[in-house]
Amino acid sequence: MKALDPINQAKADKLRLSIEEHRGRLLDRGQIVTGLVARQQLLVDSLARGPASLAAAIYGQSVDKTTTILQKFIDQVRAQQCEVPEMLRLTSGQSSRLGALLAEIEGEGEEKITNAK
Repeated sequence: MKALDPINQAKADKLRLSIEEHRGRLLDRGQIVTGLVARQQLLVDSLARGPASLAAAIYGQSVDKTTTILQKFIDQVRAQQCEVPEMLRLTSGQSSRLGALLAEIEGEGEEKITNAK
């Protein structure tokens, strides 16, 4: 097969990436960064509000009650961090592909272990 000149190669690469993105195999970097920044901002906001609300809630409470209040706050922050932002959720096709890739990687790991014995 004849090699493409650099300009045509760049055009072909750009077209291939566009097709891959359109098929849902690639995620837009800007969307990922935006989602991660939004997630971090939620954490920062939660922690910024925490001290004032926690101070009022635990004032004059017993150690057990204070521990319960603090644990509830920590659980809420943890649950909030476990939520996947809408823009980072995978389509069903992407989810299937990710599952297949993870299964393939897991299978390769098992094969290496088997071959090592």
